[in-house]
Amino acid sequence: MASAVVSNPINHLNPESQPHLQGGRARQPDISYHPNEDKWKKRTEGRLRENPSLLSETLPEGFPEKLESPLVWEGKDWTSEEQWVYNLSKEELEEIDAALKHFRSLNLSFGHINSETFPLPSLGKQLRKLSQELHQGRGFFVLRTIPVESYSREDNVLIYAGVSAYVAGVRGLQDKNGGVLSHIKDLTRVVEKGSIGGPAYTTDKQVFHTDLGADVISLFALEVAAEGGTSRISSAWRVYNELAEKRPDLIKTLAEPWPVDGFGQDPPYTIRPLLFYHESKAIIQYARRYFTGFMALPRSADIPPITEAQAEALDSLHFLAERFSLGLNFQKGDIQYINNLSIFHARDGFKDDEKQSRHLLRLWLHDKKYAWKLPADLERLWRETYSVSAEEQTFPLEALATPISRFNHPPSVLDSHRFTLFVPNCAPTLTLRYPPDHINAVITHTIHFLSLLTFYLGIKLPFEITWGGKKLGVGQPFIGAINGTENGGWAKWYKKHPLHLSSAPAVSAPNPLPASSGSQESSSIRSSPSHRKEEIPPDAPVTESYYESLPPEQPQSSFTTALAMLLYDVCYLAWTQNVEVPLSQAGDVLSNLWSVCCSSELGRRSHEATPLLPPPTPASFPLDFAQLLQATSANPSSRARTSRVSAPASSSSGRTSRTGTATTGARNIQPQRTLLGEKIDEEVEDDWDLVDEDVGLD
Repeated sequence: MASAVVSNPINHLNPESQPHLQGGRARQPDISYHPNEDKWKKRTEGRLRENPSLLSETLPEGFPEKLESPLVWEGKDWTSEEQWVYNLSKEELEEIDAALKHFRSLNLSFGHINSETFPLPSLGKQLRKLSQELHQGRGFFVLRTIPVESYSREDNVLIYAGVSAYVAGVRGLQDKNGGVLSHIKDLTRVVEKGSIGGPAYTTDKQVFHTDLGADVISLFALEVAAEGGTSRISSAWRVYNELAEKRPDLIKTLAEPWPVDGFGQDPPYTIRPLLFYHESKAIIQYARRYFTGFMALPRSADIPPITEAQAEALDSLHFLAERFSLGLNFQKGDIQYINNLSIFHARDGFKDDEKQSRHLLRLWLHDKKYAWKLPADLERLWRETYSVSAEEQTFPLEALATPISRFNHPPSVLDSHRFTLFVPNCAPTLTLRYPPDHINAVITHTIHFLSLLTFYLGIKLPFEITWGGKKLGVGQPFIGAINGTENGGWAKWYKKHPLHLSSAPAVSAPNPLPASSGSQESSSIRSSPSHRKEEIPPDAPVTESYYESLPPEQPQSSFTTALAMLLYDVCYLAWTQNVEVPLSQAGDVLSNLWSVCCSSELGRRSHEATPLLPPPTPASFPLDFAQLLQATSANPSSRARTSRVSAPASSSSGRTSRTGTATTGARNIQPQRTLLGEKIDEEVEDDWDLVDEDVGLD
């Protein structure tokens, strides 16, 4: 039989079929993300005591009694790392270095890196053999080792993507922003642990699972933990054989439909099996948190619960995988490749310290030649994951403060939340929390100028802006700082930040977050369920009368502070490049940014081959952030008047436009700029600072 999937009616979604009822309604079993072995044993004993016939159940039609393959193994079968580690030779490392230089010379975006643009004539042949082993042999290997300290962050990412292109050439989408690269690290230093919805971004133990939507999962160790953090893998085929022999009823349970939590997505949950037998291969795709929840993303209360049988099956998968597992001695610079359709992976809990913090990069990969054929239930997800074009692919160079999931937090939910903004390169005491309309107003007001600074004039800023939506004012802005070299690259974190905020106390700084010492995280904006501010019911109609009923708007200190932060960084950038912006003009966002964009010095430097990175901030820089904030607050043109939702077209100036993009009071300023000594009066057009609804961001 080519494919075998149990497609019985979904009886477990019917409360009448549930043995665990509360008030006539099915309830979730007593199970959490972290497995409890005692509960597992008691649940197993109880179910077998109530129904001894479970042991004599037959396997689902088409499922084999035993799988025979090199993919069936136990950890004890491996006696030496040499059995799964491929050690790169000096010549192969030189070949990688030459390929990196070749790709750099092409001036292509990262998404265009492949086996043609990253030539590895000798190593590439070995990597193709290892790819065959990955798909048809034992299912895993480790490449040792890339000298990560010899390269910048950008170059390490390029090397990782280039080498991986030979193992499996198609990269998969990992978030809604076109990201094909993820950073796996502890983010609890920069956000509250309770606000994180995925265990990969904490120091907690990560239970055995597969990643949803990947043929091959790869991890690249930029740094390992100071203590713990062992990477573990286990043969799902060995676990299958154990269950098929001793608990065939659980094989049947795994092959039946399960309610997979969408965590607020539309639809709120999907139905599919976790286990398939297709084209003579057992395929398992499951992650425990979609059935138990995890911290900030608990199991949704308004979807069908799992059954006691499913709870036992989840625990059985984990504890059997743990019994048969192999611990990989993952070292700094190692790249690990795993067949994600047949091998579980997990991670021990770990500890970081000030000198050593675990930091992995992750790719989801697909190989057109060796890829397994998939059952129909998985085809759509795979199409969506691997349909991203080279131009659409993004490679974040730092971790999001709270990672964006492909399946969580749709825009309709995000718009009603408050966000946490971790301002790039700022003092910890000035890390503030803002409503999303303030954030969107700041970025809408200045995005074109930043584009001029970074693109048209060739200046390389130590941060970048990407968007989760297709137009401004929608989605999740992400501001990130990254590492590299001082000349023609990015700021080094061990030196004083080149663009930063003064540690002087801010005026009316709203809602300061706890300081996070030693954080090297990039900035991020992320919904925080514990800090929602839903002033307007999501279904309430918004009319002109609604706006007329609003109280007079007051000066918005949080908006002003955010704007001052941006102005301070731009003023410093101008000062480093001989553009003087006195304090009296610093609060005027238009003339300030025009001064930077239109200086002859910047024009000259825009033609240089290597963009210039501003040096670390010297004590001689005269502008103090607190003074700039006061000047910004005192300048009426710098204060935005925004609304939480889109206003009608006839609403007064200062309200949000029909496009949903925030307007600002600064739109009526008539700035003057000096270009090559000649004063030019700028012609002001209505709504010049708005972004048309049809304009998208790449």
